[in-house]
Amino acid sequence: MRRQWVAGLGLVFISILAFAVRSLSLRHVFTGWGEVILRGDDAQYHARRALYGMVNFPEILRWDPYLDHPTGAFIPWPPLYDFSLAAVGRALGNTPAILDQVLAWAPVTLGALTVFAVYAAARAVEGRGVALGAASIFAVLPIAARYAAVGNPDHHAAVAFEGGWLVAFYLWSLRLPNGGRWLWASHAGIVLARASLMLTWQGSLLYLALGETALLCIAGAGVRRGWLMAYAIGAWATALLITPEVALSEMGIREHYSVIELSRMHVAVLLAFGAIAAGVAGWERWKPAGRWEYRLVRVVASIVGLGLAFLAFSGPRDGVAAALAYAGKADPWMAGNLESGPLFSGGTAKLALRYFGYIAFVIPIAPLAVLWRARERQVREAAIFLAFWTASFGVMALFNTRYGNDFAPAGAVAVAVAIAQVGRFAGRRLWGRKRLAGVLSAGLGVILLWPAIALHASGVPQMRQYLAAALRREVRYDQVNYHRDLTHFALRVRESTPETAGFLDASAIPEYGILTMG
Repeated sequence: MRRQWVAGLGLVFISILAFAVRSLSLRHVFTGWGEVILRGDDAQYHARRALYGMVNFPEILRWDPYLDHPTGAFIPWPPLYDFSLAAVGRALGNTPAILDQVLAWAPVTLGALTVFAVYAAARAVEGRGVALGAASIFAVLPIAARYAAVGNPDHHAAVAFEGGWLVAFYLWSLRLPNGGRWLWASHAGIVLARASLMLTWQGSLLYLALGETALLCIAGAGVRRGWLMAYAIGAWATALLITPEVALSEMGIREHYSVIELSRMHVAVLLAFGAIAAGVAGWERWKPAGRWEYRLVRVVASIVGLGLAFLAFSGPRDGVAAALAYAGKADPWMAGNLESGPLFSGGTAKLALRYFGYIAFVIPIAPLAVLWRARERQVREAAIFLAFWTASFGVMALFNTRYGNDFAPAGAVAVAVAIAQVGRFAGRRLWGRKRLAGVLSAGLGVILLWPAIALHASGVPQMRQYLAAALRREVRYDQVNYHRDLTHFALRVRESTPETAGFLDASAIPEYGILTMG
């Protein structure tokens, strides 16, 4: 019990650390004059949609007359994140000033809460000490802090939060016995995390394509009929939860089986995975396969067979082709986007060190350390899943920097496991003292994170100066800042032009439009 209390207090401290790290750029967000400067890219559109939702609550802005003037355009983002921001803003005061505060602090809060998901995921494969180490790595990992920084209400922090919990529930479902209330509770967690992710991010099928396939293969290879039936019911329940939003979204999307927009494809994939799980469970009950290799072949054959049958139709086939073009950077927008570049770009490690510290060099081998944990039967299935997940997202992060944020929660667990393995080996073999393993692991973790620690530490003096000036009510906001300048430019444009209809009334048509960089 004492160890649990110590671990709990440690986890709270790490969450506070994560909150502080993500708040270091505070001086660029709050001017001291009542303004809140949000990021000047996608974050601004989340702010626009959240404001509309707060004013017209519970209405959701789906068709925006301010896009693609004069016709307007459908908003491709699923609405859950923006709706949640609007609901919180309305509950706290229902004013634009309150909503500005919500928008600024939402990513920081989500980043701090994701620490608990990382800890839960790590506990599925390791002890409390390693789990606290994983949470610490995530708390200070620069790429995770960057996407969840104060003033950046883009959806990435929410995706990491939901994806982190999804992975945690995935792992614990594989750790639990093949039946009982805790198994059903873990699958209920999967349903909620999966549905939330799908209603937040239009690229959520990437998580499902990797995670659900791996889950079915691992569980199907074992004698897990009860798990498979619980999974099937959960997959169908998720499909039921998202179907109303899919029906509403289909009014605006061009492809009914789009992979990069919430569509019928998402419902079809969930129904298919559920059918495969139920079918494999029934097959095993009717005719037991005996060896795990034969059971695995059954699952793989079912997935491939149903997948090929699905792709025989032109709608799903076109949707998958568009997604592959997007992921392979054949899409013009993806090819020119700065976030789509490789982590080790230009033949240097500058970007990799800025986003991951020396952990960038551990990304390719961390999944192997997790796989080494699979030697222990109790954590075998969970370790195999985590190794596959981190290897997949690790490769994507190396070749496409934007996926570093998706890799971060589970990646922090894999790196912590790798560090612990090295510490145990060194403590046992080199010094002959097992107790040294924790000290050695902590030291190695600090070394790998040193560039990140130094980066965050460099922002502390300016943060202290800003807070001291704020207490004296002497805040000066004269820093050169792209997002500040862009916001002020937009405000000057608004002051110099007549008001237009449609900003808070989606049924109205604006009298004119302004051409901007898209």
